[in-house]
Amino acid sequence: MTTIITVHGTNAGDESDTGDQWWQQGSEFQEKLSEYVEASDGRLEFKPFHWGVGPNSELKRRDAGNDLRREMLELEKEEEPYSVIGHSHGGSVLNHALFSVYAKNLSLLHMKSWVTVGTPFILTDRQGSYFNRFNFIGKVGLIIAFVSALSGLILALAFSIDNMEGALSLVEYSDQQIVSGLFVGILIIIAARMYTIRPDKRLNIRHKNRYCTKFQQKWTNFNHPKDEAIKGLQNANLLELKIFDRKSLGRGIAPISVIFVAALWGAHEFIFQMLRLNVVYADSCINPAFLCNVSANVYLSMYSYGIDGNDPSWLREYFDSYNTFRGALGTFIIEERNMGSDYETRNWIMALSSGPIFILLALVSTWIVTRGLGIALSYPAAAFLNGQISNRVKSKAYGADSYGERVAVVSNTPTGNDILDRAFPQELANEIEDYTEQYAIDAIRKIRALIGSNIASSDNPITDQISDTLSWKELIHTAYFDVDNFIKLVAVCLCESALVTPSAKLKNDPEYKKVCGWYQQM
Repeated sequence: MTTIITVHGTNAGDESDTGDQWWQQGSEFQEKLSEYVEASDGRLEFKPFHWGVGPNSELKRRDAGNDLRREMLELEKEEEPYSVIGHSHGGSVLNHALFSVYAKNLSLLHMKSWVTVGTPFILTDRQGSYFNRFNFIGKVGLIIAFVSALSGLILALAFSIDNMEGALSLVEYSDQQIVSGLFVGILIIIAARMYTIRPDKRLNIRHKNRYCTKFQQKWTNFNHPKDEAIKGLQNANLLELKIFDRKSLGRGIAPISVIFVAALWGAHEFIFQMLRLNVVYADSCINPAFLCNVSANVYLSMYSYGIDGNDPSWLREYFDSYNTFRGALGTFIIEERNMGSDYETRNWIMALSSGPIFILLALVSTWIVTRGLGIALSYPAAAFLNGQISNRVKSKAYGADSYGERVAVVSNTPTGNDILDRAFPQELANEIEDYTEQYAIDAIRKIRALIGSNIASSDNPITDQISDTLSWKELIHTAYFDVDNFIKLVAVCLCESALVTPSAKLKNDPEYKKVCGWYQQM
């Protein structure tokens, strides 16, 4: 028995083996092809390969390629001749299947040919950014490992300084904790790095060329020079969306910046007062427990060392300079050491006096700073956001969801080598284009009438209504198998591979010699 495996493209799947689509049994393409060729034993079987609806996902295409490889190996066991035809990303699935055969060092002795029709081969290389080579969970783990290593390093350096050792003596960190945080974090980072640079034959140009050498003699590629899907994906790299306007973004950033900076001022003032009171009244801590622990265990210890002459004196200088600054605003300078039992009254005076003038001055200065800051930030922010959205749209178009990889090029060949590409017969290209134009004109009339009608009152979105209006014969990408001379060209291709022989009907067809000439040109 002679078998032809058919592989559908993106969003063209169906659960049934029979139907009207080119890859299904009983379709017009398969009926005509059966008339044009004959199997040596008279038994020609079409075997549709299903991969769901054909999701636009690189990972799903690779999984489907593995499934297709297993199906091809089953035919190898039966020692029966077969060929595979893939349309659109069905050709990508077929390409992944054959590459997995190469990667596993297997052989397909009974495969006579593999044919790709309108296939955009998406070639990837390693992701430029190390961080972006991981999924969400991997990124979180990498951040945790980095923070762990960094904190361990900081603590190790801090404990190695003599005048800091006493200041940090009350902080409960053991040597084991420091060492484990430092080295475990570093080991995770190194292991992650090794994982991202692991050998992958799919990304190695040497293996790509070897794979191509192994299978290129059995490969035939049919791509119309104006195929919308291929041209669209090849030009997607030029896409630059300008959703965020720089001036509008600047006006939006300025008021947000005011609130943010004012909040920082307020938080700084609150923390200063809490720590200040805890330093003075460490024996009778009047503030929340967590602030008592922080200030008493660390800041008070450092403050005391400064008083004892062991340095650092920066904490006391900070308190003194900050109180002097507050005094310039009309607030009270309060001596830390001689407050006695009057601390509660003085605290209230300090809080009330630091309120209106301080907040007003903070708001005015903040508005001046952040207005300029908003304008300055709007340019890089707009460029960054527009870039991120553009990259996201490109990734969705490519179906690029494989972590650690990025799309390098969309090619007409599996390796990106244009030398392997063969020109599509111009006469046939014109015939397919003429075929689609007659349907395109009719579709334009229908869409114009649809837009002119009261679409707002319809329950269906306009996009659904337009989609229902199209027959998909308006596009070259989906019209290959509707053109009779293209079916004859596929038949000649299969005959030349010795899978089948031309039938009497094909030999007597007035277009037969011309179609054979097209194939020889390719």
